Order: sequence, then structure tokens, then C-alpha cells
Amino acid sequence: MHTPPERRALPPAAGMKAEGECIRQSWALQPGVPCGIIKGMGRRNLVYRAMACLMYAAVALLTIEIFFALLSGRAFLWPEWALIALLMPLLVLSANALLLGALQSAAARAQVSRRSLWLLFWLYSCLLLYLLFLSRSGSFLSDWETYWNYSMVNLVPFRTVLRYVNALRRGVIPMVALANLAGNLLLFAPLGALMPLLFPALRRFWRFLALLLAVLLAVEAIQMALRCGSCDVDDVLLNLIGATTAYFAIRIPPVARWLRRRYYLWESGMAARAGAAAIHQ
Repeated sequence: MHTPPERRALPPAAGMKAEGECIRQSWALQPGVPCGIIKGMGRRNLVYRAMACLMYAAVALLTIEIFFALLSGRAFLWPEWALIALLMPLLVLSANALLLGALQSAAARAQVSRRSLWLLFWLYSCLLLYLLFLSRSGSFLSDWETYWNYSMVNLVPFRTVLRYVNALRRGVIPMVALANLAGNLLLFAPLGALMPLLFPALRRFWRFLALLLAVLLAVEAIQMALRCGSCDVDDVLLNLIGATTAYFAIRIPPVARWLRRRYYLWESGMAARAGAAAIHQ
């Protein structure tokens, strides 16, 4: 019985050249693989890694540019925030897809995808922190009397929603009403997808719902304490609908299959099984 040669772990200092050599050697163990294909794979992997690095660098530069623009007092409009919210995840996901094409083992691909999810989570958290609190810092000093007189607190469900729906019907401030309704629905939707992907324990709906409600209520309480936004039960309801829609969207079979192929939906025991399979190949 033929025993394959032992695969030794390469030191990190060996770099991409040593890893490429390891890949070529592993392919050389398989009969019928031309040398030209092996060299082509090494060049392709190098190109994929370089393109992924450029995309991550673009994300870093864009983040720094936004940070210094906000420090200088520039106010971004909602279309600009929407463009940023689309562009940055697109760059991160594209870079992750390139790295998946350059890596060989399932465990390494899962690790890269998980790091990409964490990067998206922290970028989203910073954006959320700014939109909910820092962008409204001008109202921190308003007194309680002014806060209550402007009806910034609403504890009656659907009162604000119906007011905005009626405004849309009458054509009064339609953009403001639409921005508030759509914005509250979409604001926490990424959290509804990222929480179960990053934390397998939150894939049980009751755990997810309990934590989500705690986060939403904490946000409203902080906004009321700092007087930097309205404390509205309708905000909680709309945020809840948007987040739970995203939670169930990633469970749709075609979406779940795509997430598994990209190693975003990764069970805790799958990494160990993939590593054991790689050792016995």
C-alpha cells in the first residue's frame, strides 16, 4: 500500500513563493498534471492575491478619506451614504472572492471569508455609530423641555408610520417621508444578516430576536438620554422588520447555497472535518 509523502507545515517567513512551491509539489504528486498547468496556477494565484490587496487598500483609503472629511465638518448627503454603503461591501466581497480562488484548502477559505465578514461588521458598526449618534451631535445640548415640545418621543405604535404614509398620499414632503420609512427598514438589515453568519448560536430565531430587540431598545434609550434623535417605538418596529427580513433572506435555499459556496455560512465543526480530509488526501 502506497503511503503519500508527509506534508510538512511551511514557516510563515517562506512567503507566497514557498506556498506556491508547496502547491506545485502537491499537484506533482498527482499523475497526468502537466507542468505548464502548475506554473499557470501559481501565476493566477499571485494575480488574484495582488488584486485582492488592491481592493482592500481601496477600502482602507476610502475609510480614511471619509474619516478626515467628517472631521473637517463636511456633511454627506443620503445618496452619498448609499453609494458608500454599496461600494465598500462590494470591494470587500470581491476581494474575498479573489482570495478564495487563490487558496486551496477549505479551512483556509473559510478563515478568509470569516475575516471578511468581521471586516464588514466593523465597517457597518462605524457607519451605524455615525448615523445614529455622531451625525446628530448638534442636538446634544438641547434641553428636555425643547426635546418634549418637539414631540421627539412616541410610544404609540404605528403613529409615526401612519403620519408618513398619509404624507406620501397627499404628496407632502414625500422625500422626507420615504427616506424615513425606507431608511428605518434598511438601517439594521445588514445586522440581521451578519449576526447569524458570525455567531452560529444566533441562528436560532428566538436568540437572534432577543438580542436584536435589546440592541434596538438600547439605541432608542441612548438617543433619548443624549437628546440626539427621536425615541420612537415605530423606529424599533421598522428596524425589527428590516433585520428579521434579512435574517430569513439568508435562509432561502439558493441564497444559503451561495453563502456556503463562498464559505460565509460555515459551521463550527466543518473546519475540523475539512482539515482532517486535507490531511488524508
